[in-house]
Amino acid sequence: MVCHQGGKHGALDHWWPATGARRPEDSLSGASYRHGGGWWDGPRDTPGFVVQQPGPWIFAGTGLARGESLGGDTWPPLPGYECDGVPVDHIGPDGQVILSAWRDEAGTPDGYQLLAACPLDRRWQELPPRERHRAGEGIHVAAMGMFRHGGTVFSAGTTDWAQVLGEARDRRVERITRNVLDRLSHA
Repeated sequence: MVCHQGGKHGALDHWWPATGARRPEDSLSGASYRHGGGWWDGPRDTPGFVVQQPGPWIFAGTGLARGESLGGDTWPPLPGYECDGVPVDHIGPDGQVILSAWRDEAGTPDGYQLLAACPLDRRWQELPPRERHRAGEGIHVAAMGMFRHGGTVFSAGTTDWAQVLGEARDRRVERITRNVLDRLSHA
């Protein structure tokens, strides 16, 4: 694998496009930075991850309900300075997200479950280009999700999960982490 990120030619293989590895990173992790974004300078203002589906085992024991926020009031906010997302067509006023009809073009796996999503608004300093959109266009989100393909894949879609977890800033993040470790270590 060759990654030219930050090189004189830019990030030629950064998104694993058809001109690169020909396998979108979404097909491996379920999400990609190109559907998310980055905020490096100054404090991030974010609502956190809005729960889309509270029923899966990931959320057991958290008390989280559909439409509630996770990690919006932690410091740093759980949606990290770099976030991975999934293709989205619409976000309702209640924070509920509709996955894009063309998500398969981006490599989003069949059966991908969007568990929680954080909208990334125009204040985010990088909203990358991607299929069907130029930089800054379309809807960008940080996505927490899972899917099965020869095993279970859980993706938190944020760089700051470990920091929020390590400082015990949100007990629900601890519980989700415990649920994932318990389930996947016995699978």
